[in-house]
Amino acid sequence: MVMAASTTWYAARAGGFVAYLLLSATVVVGLLLSGRAQLKRWPRFALEDVHRFLGILAGVFIVVHGGALLLDRFVPISLTQLLIPGTDSYRPLAVALGIVAAELLAGLAVANHYRRRLSHRVWRRLHYL
Repeated sequence: MVMAASTTWYAARAGGFVAYLLLSATVVVGLLLSGRAQLKRWPRFALEDVHRFLGILAGVFIVVHGGALLLDRFVPISLTQLLIPGTDSYRPLAVALGIVAAELLAGLAVANHYRRRLSHRVWRRLHYL
């Protein structure tokens, strides 16, 4: 049983770390897409595909992180604590910020799904949020 607990502990930490790196890369590629930087080597459609892929992959690793946290027994976290900021006593500020970030990313995924139905101005404001 100790082996399973250590495996989930490592999976939770690794999933969170990889998600953080992927989200950082997604932001960098998104900034390149915004036109503020001049990149003549990469066509816009390629950057859009990379941006989309990195965002989806980051979402997958956020789910891996949350799922491993639910299974971990080293620091037991319930589904309520995983979804509602401020309900966990383990590093409350860091956990709350992570929950809020994950929920904002989920909202962004919904906004991206309905992008064609939203005005560009509304979509862009949601995206920057």
